[in-house]
Amino acid sequence: MKAKFISLLVASLASVACLTSCTKSSEDVEKLTIAVVGDQVERDVIKAFIAGYKALPGNEEKKISAIYMEDYSSFIERTLRNRKGVLPDIIQVFDITSGYYTNADLDGAGNSLLIPISSYMKRDGISESSMVDSSVAITKSRIGSNDMYWVPRDYNKMVVAYNKEIFRIAGITEIPSDDWTWGDFLEICETLKAHSDEIKEYSRKDVFYPVDMNLNFQAVYYPVLESYGIPLVDAKSKTCFGDDVDGAKEAWGKLLNMVVDGLAAPADNKIPFANKQSAMMFITRPDLPNYVNGVGQDNIDFLPIPAFEDLPEGNTSYIGMGATGYGITTHCPDAKKEMAWDFLKYIISEDGQNVFSKTGSCIPCLKSLLNAENAEYTKYISSDLNHHAFVAYPERDLFAGKFLDGLDPEHQRDVYNVIHDNALHNFFYNDEIDEDFFYEFQDLVEAELNA
Repeated sequence: MKAKFISLLVASLASVACLTSCTKSSEDVEKLTIAVVGDQVERDVIKAFIAGYKALPGNEEKKISAIYMEDYSSFIERTLRNRKGVLPDIIQVFDITSGYYTNADLDGAGNSLLIPISSYMKRDGISESSMVDSSVAITKSRIGSNDMYWVPRDYNKMVVAYNKEIFRIAGITEIPSDDWTWGDFLEICETLKAHSDEIKEYSRKDVFYPVDMNLNFQAVYYPVLESYGIPLVDAKSKTCFGDDVDGAKEAWGKLLNMVVDGLAAPADNKIPFANKQSAMMFITRPDLPNYVNGVGQDNIDFLPIPAFEDLPEGNTSYIGMGATGYGITTHCPDAKKEMAWDFLKYIISEDGQNVFSKTGSCIPCLKSLLNAENAEYTKYISSDLNHHAFVAYPERDLFAGKFLDGLDPEHQRDVYNVIHDNALHNFFYNDEIDEDFFYEFQDLVEAELNA
């Protein structure tokens, strides 16, 4: 997940072969083209959707082609701005970038990335209320419009995945309940650290961390600030941290002190959880298949993100969340718009959501499936696991890109890059707290806000 989100906003060259394929496929009015990020999880997901859709009566002969993007930003911008071709009919959409791509004039002719889909939904009797509210809200990514511009395929929030065997080795026999606190979490981390030698003997690794908190992911570092009432960005006043730099130090210090104390992996560490080099990891559901093989199906289970217990009165201990989905591009020919919509409609049907759930990467966006008895997503690996952790505490949901609200499209992307690059490289990669960082960070962000 961390690599996926970073790559969305960092330009690199997309393959010429992919662009050529996109151009040729889009000119074929008999074939629906769908562009998705090319990692293995996303390949498996789109293949599952296509297979499920084509299995429906009347769809067997429909031609659908998946296009795999090497880099999201470059794929879109090189295709449009450099006039290398036309976009595919459908493209994968990521929450953190949807505001920019839904609003920006991408080709100099007033065209953004997606067409609105609300009129199709109304015509076909599909209600927004059938889907998770927080996921739907993210799809309304066009400034000044209440239309949905893409369908959310899922509901993603951070959870704690843990290795049951490592817990057993450390003597942790009493697993916390879903309402555990940050204090409970720290106690478990300390217990795990105290048993590092036995755990390293089991893992046959030289390094062990109680937890990998995925520190370079905005769904982790942003909600901590908001939980303590610290604004990462205030679009109206064009400030960072508001007037509370000390509060920001305390909030982000809770995360970095975990690294300083040897309880958490630094942000630049490479997949310690999958390597049995950490007992816990903060993940979202789409990442789950990436870790199951390393940890072992019998050794993994889940808990919600622990709640901070020392918040100011009235504050919420937020959990970062988001949604991925698909939208119809502005380059989709009129002759294919109905077929494109029909495919999106399948994605948000119960059948489509259940097909997706079988990949292991899905928490459904449909409310009817979230808490349904024997829901398909709860059967992944085992129905005895705490799959409820992925849907618990919806009142604590905080969209991981909400700090970009109110910024114009260009500022959204540029501010995100400044925040992410500096939070990532100048703070969470360190093993000690640099007091000067907060003022330098504030100056950098505010300079971009006021550019």
